[in-house]
Amino acid sequence: MGMQKFRDETKARPVAWFFAISLGIELVVVAVFLLSGAADKLEAAIRTTGLGERTDFISAGRLVALEPQSWLGVFLSILQPLSPDIAAFVVAAIAFGLAGVVFLVRRYRFWSKDVGW
Repeated sequence: MGMQKFRDETKARPVAWFFAISLGIELVVVAVFLLSGAADKLEAAIRTTGLGERTDFISAGRLVALEPQSWLGVFLSILQPLSPDIAAFVVAAIAFGLAGVVFLVRRYRFWSKDVGW
């Protein structure tokens, strides 16, 4: 499949491609996390440092500073929930070019009480 044909296909079905790319990223991240030993190293680092299972970036940085072998597990743990965002940027870039990425960035909003469901 040529690049132009792929771009046209992505533009015709952006939601389908978004889900496919997001799921693909998710599967790769989880597979690497489990098969590389990163999960075991991360668990051991959490136990060794006594930091607990905190989910903030400061604790993640402290964990890597105290137990450097946990870096891959920390990185993959941060990357995993970002897979939909990454997929959105990839689809916007492929299907709509730089203008699509700019449009997507301008529509991002910080969470607030004004953001409804």
